[in-house]
Amino acid sequence: MPIIALTAHAIAGDRERCLAQDMDDYLSKPFRQPQLVSIVQRWISRRDSSAMNAPGTTSHATAIVSSYESQDCLDEQILQDLRALRRPGRQDPYVGMLTRYLDSSREYLAAMQQNMAAQDATGLAQTTHSLKSSSAMVGAMTMAERVKKLEAIARSGNLSVAPTAFAQVEQEYHRVRRAIEGLLEKEAA
Repeated sequence: MPIIALTAHAIAGDRERCLAQDMDDYLSKPFRQPQLVSIVQRWISRRDSSAMNAPGTTSHATAIVSSYESQDCLDEQILQDLRALRRPGRQDPYVGMLTRYLDSSREYLAAMQQNMAAQDATGLAQTTHSLKSSSAMVGAMTMAERVKKLEAIARSGNLSVAPTAFAQVEQEYHRVRRAIEGLLEKEAA
């Protein structure tokens, strides 16, 4: 099984140190979804693909991709990239990411409300940063943009307009949540 290092450091020599520790590859933050997909696909393609090409192993994702058109609140290309990570006999990263997003986003929204009530700009900035990143990872790009605006407000330290920005985040979140719940229902069917 290949081991890919993921680090927040992008210092010269980090890649070499990771490879010297018997890791197979290296990716540094910040990274974009296509970079992650590319590195994973590169290592998967090195493995014997005969099992994946055997008759009868067509992924259920193929049917979903062709039959499902995401609502405009989710980026279909990012969803396809996530679906492409599926491999027979392995846990489904697509369903796992969407499920984790639903769980964590609810927690982030609750924390954001608490941060605003406590006038905690630092806490709000940290929470919004996390929700912004996870929203982008699942293709909720409008959500990520709205959260980014709230993050900028938090970083400014002036939370007087934060409730208005938060209301816009919540509105988009409800659309995203319904869309993801719909995707997960189709997966379960």
